Amino acid sequence: MTGYWLYSWRGLSPAGDIQAGHSIGRDKTSVRQLLIRQELQPFRVRTIGYLGTGYWQKPQLASITSQLAALLGAGLPLRESLHLLAEDHPRAGWRCLLRLLGDKIEQGLTFSQAMADFPQVFPPVYCAMMTLGELTGRLDRCCLALADHEERLGRLKQKVLGALRYPAFILLTATAVMALILIWVLPEFARLYAGSNVPLPWPTRCLLAMAQGAADHALPLLILLTTIYACWRRLGYHHGRWRRLIQAGLLYLPGVGTLMRHHATCQLFQTLAMTHPAGVPLDSGLEMAARTLGHPAYGDAVTQLRRHIQQGYALHQAFYRHRLFPPHCHQLIKTGEYSGTLDEVFRQLARIHEQQTRQRADALAQLAEPLLLFIMGGLVCALVMALYLPLLQIGDLFGRL
Repeated sequence: MTGYWLYSWRGLSPAGDIQAGHSIGRDKTSVRQLLIRQELQPFRVRTIGYLGTGYWQKPQLASITSQLAALLGAGLPLRESLHLLAEDHPRAGWRCLLRLLGDKIEQGLTFSQAMADFPQVFPPVYCAMMTLGELTGRLDRCCLALADHEERLGRLKQKVLGALRYPAFILLTATAVMALILIWVLPEFARLYAGSNVPLPWPTRCLLAMAQGAADHALPLLILLTTIYACWRRLGYHHGRWRRLIQAGLLYLPGVGTLMRHHATCQLFQTLAMTHPAGVPLDSGLEMAARTLGHPAYGDAVTQLRRHIQQGYALHQAFYRHRLFPPHCHQLIKTGEYSGTLDEVFRQLARIHEQQTRQRADALAQLAEPLLLFIMGGLVCALVMALYLPLLQIGDLFGRL
């Protein structure tokens, strides 16, 4: 769905009534053409905003899929279900998308084909599951399985982000406070000590020199840090090799790396636990998992797994060749292949790594709080000592007099 915008419009109906609404399109011309095909004469089309990837959030997609499963299970036709969901949705972009899907189905496309036109909204696993639902006539069950899959992944993602968000917030807050102290508070102490004619201890001299340097070069430092951050973001978004290097480095960070490993492995097996029992071929399921994994290193590893499968290797042999996956994955998959219980093995591995991810996230959050408090306490203690050592020396000097 790259390049789509949200527009508001007003038009004249064949009966002479003025109608208004919203539409999505690549430009105003495509929106006008769409309205004309609907027998409306547009006289105003206004741009509201760009609908990027962040607009189509996974929790909303899971909620819509769950509601669609309920409507289909109750016996409503697909097109009417989509239009009913569009009427009740609070966001204009989603309303337009759901109506557009219904219109495409009315034109003769299947649901999976209509979804495939919007790859930023619907991952490949959605199109594959809908294709199976259309072939088997159980579209409601496929929607329910997808909704449950997205909700589980969403809860797990929030757990991981919550464990990482708190330490990051504390570090950013501490950095901001220290910067304010260096730029505005310490210069006052420097002026106080300048007129005392008392030799300052070396910790105080170093601290005041840092404060003076920060005050003199605050704007250049801010520009430099902003430039570094902008370059970092640009390289991360537009250069896949740089992003892979960053993500690979994060895998070796204490605590964080283990959490990311379990999270990526859990995502892989949750996808396979949903697609394989539904009848999706194994190599297709691996391809979908590789596209949905958020970690480039694991995406590349799953792509290599798929390549080994296509070359004739058994799945457990393919897993054995990759060090990113723990040994028990290879062992359990081997057992599942020989016993014909691969579906249950996928579900078991998904549960194991989901539990491990939650435990690691809780452990990281519990460890980060006292560790950060200890670091902050040490910094504050060192700062206070460096500032008040000269005052103690002055008091000692007056005591001798």
